[in-house]
Amino acid sequence: TLGVALDGKIWKHDGTAWSQLVLTPSPPLRYESAIAFDGTRILLYGGQGNTSALADFWAFDGVKWTQLSANAAPGLRRGHAMAYDSARNRLVLSGGTDMNGKFPTDTWEWDGTKWQQFSYGVGQRVWHKMAFDPVRKKVVMTGGAFNPVFYTDTQEWDGVTWVPTIGAGGPDRALGAMVWDSVTQRVLALGGTRKSGGYAGIHAYDPKAAAWIEVQSTIPGSGTVFGAAFDRKRGRTVISSDDVFGPTLGWYFHDGGPGTYTPFGGGCMGNKTAIPVLEAAAGSSPIRGATFGAQVSNVSGATAALLLTGFSNTAWGAVSLPLKVAGMNGCELLVSPDLMAVLPVNLQSGVAAFSVPIPSTIKTGLTYYQQAITLDPQASNGLGAMSNGSIAIIR
Repeated sequence: TLGVALDGKIWKHDGTAWSQLVLTPSPPLRYESAIAFDGTRILLYGGQGNTSALADFWAFDGVKWTQLSANAAPGLRRGHAMAYDSARNRLVLSGGTDMNGKFPTDTWEWDGTKWQQFSYGVGQRVWHKMAFDPVRKKVVMTGGAFNPVFYTDTQEWDGVTWVPTIGAGGPDRALGAMVWDSVTQRVLALGGTRKSGGYAGIHAYDPKAAAWIEVQSTIPGSGTVFGAAFDRKRGRTVISSDDVFGPTLGWYFHDGGPGTYTPFGGGCMGNKTAIPVLEAAAGSSPIRGATFGAQVSNVSGATAALLLTGFSNTAWGAVSLPLKVAGMNGCELLVSPDLMAVLPVNLQSGVAAFSVPIPSTIKTGLTYYQQAITLDPQASNGLGAMSNGSIAIIR
């Protein structure tokens, strides 16, 4: 039996330190509740109180709590999960138990005014977690338990139905936390518990590969993750680690793992039969305090290459991107050319390599965009070719 002390305290973190908020009114003492952020407010539903499960619904606007309902439609719930679908402006709730032997298999949505019930859900389970992927417009759910099974599946909610994406093979975890990391553009699952005890690993969801990729094997401290939230201003996840199997309690930051250099868009051909390819050098990634290396390959025949660096891949001033380049046979400008550098070309290897030292003082999460232009007078267009673009995210 797990004993949990309920103190009802509410704390906030300003990026440097925690401070306690003393608020009246405030939600009653509880645990195993679910929260989600709707862009302006923190929404809180249910949980386990001192004597029974709860069905109350609250909103916190950063200043005060407001009770939206004392007995909301989804009914008594603890161990359930919630996520806010910002594309459709819906709060999504699934699973949990009412502690009376019932494990609802339905799904509920709240549109800001009323609740709507869907008869299908993620099956009987508690302690699962959900997060919304705004790029793919899906609510991602994974893990959870239904005695004695710890689930390893992953499902996605599109507003109509739940679609299994990983039938098994994911990390078997319950509790823990899930967040959307807007810097690395991926869902993270953090910590939790397994049959064997506390689990402190961090995984990133890769929907294309239908897999969870481990990005960190342990979180500082020996405990499970009690809660987590992504700090968009500072580009990092704030983690509260609560060791229910030992004495430690602390909070930590996770910055999303190593920096990334991700190709996007397509290039166009010059004089040769291959399109220039812009990519990171083997084993290199943009990390603060280190030198990052990248290269443009397939540039044999070019006299030089220009590297364009910008801070947008959607607009260059008042001009929308991508932009068709006149006289370049359908080539497109994919990044804003805020900075330009000339790259020497190794004619034997057909590679233009470059490297740049990244200061340790630079802000984590800084994002920039690059594209290369090769100068080749023998190209069919008389000018040259253009590579794909690459998105760099510094960690």
